[in-house]
Amino acid sequence: MRSILHLIRAHPVSTGIGILLALAGIFISLPADSGGKFLAFAGAALLLGALPLLYGSRRARVGGAVLGFAGAGLWAFVFATLGIDAFVYYFRSPEVTVNPLSGTHSTAFTGAGEGFSPNGGVEVTATKPDGSRYRGLHSMTADSAGHLEWSWKWESGDPDGKWRVTFKDMKTGKPAYAEFIIQGKEPAPTAARPEVEVSPKAGDRNTHFQGTASGFTPAGSVLITAIQPDGRRYPQEYRKTPDGSGRFTWSWRWDSGDATGRWTIVFDDQGGSHDARVELTIR
Repeated sequence: MRSILHLIRAHPVSTGIGILLALAGIFISLPADSGGKFLAFAGAALLLGALPLLYGSRRARVGGAVLGFAGAGLWAFVFATLGIDAFVYYFRSPEVTVNPLSGTHSTAFTGAGEGFSPNGGVEVTATKPDGSRYRGLHSMTADSAGHLEWSWKWESGDPDGKWRVTFKDMKTGKPAYAEFIIQGKEPAPTAARPEVEVSPKAGDRNTHFQGTASGFTPAGSVLITAIQPDGRRYPQEYRKTPDGSGRFTWSWRWDSGDATGRWTIVFDDQGGSHDARVELTIR
């Protein structure tokens, strides 16, 4: 004890630097395996033992060397050889990532974790959007580098909203969190805007106008009306049923008593929010 006190009083700077270097060796060696840790601690032990040799009396130099090599060597042996990682990793907080940050019932949320105790257990729990705890408890084991991978997917009956998943390091007690939003079922695809074509675009009273239509509600109902050249609505109307892809064909012919000029044929999708129009000229 007297030698230790004498060493600290005689060489506070060198002793302090040696201790800091030894601590730095711990953090530098965190991602490495046991062999790498032993080398890092051994290097710190050499520095801690050698620095006092540069200063002071012979007694102080010898005492500092003995204490430095013995103390730091024991330190290296305990933490590197026996693998007491919980104490070391206590100084680090684990982190977890998630991708994507939001999705639907069919989304597979995936992520990774870093900074957990090597080969240590991780307790996984989840908090539902209403703040209550999700049923069940899951456990994982980090690999030798403190890394883990995880995934989450919506199950029938789970509520929509913001979820919070907690990953608790069982050795250090430190948690890491991942949050994501489940928005519900995927929205129905927006129907294509209806389109109508006619051929020919102009003809006489004997012309048979024919056309195609697409983009309407599949297997729905389409109301076909016409606007006469004078702007009045044609007294008759017709209905067509698109096929499974929202397509159908149509035709138009001049009837006795119909006016000549530019006609507008209107196709109103009864199951959608859009209509389509096409013009043809009867001479």
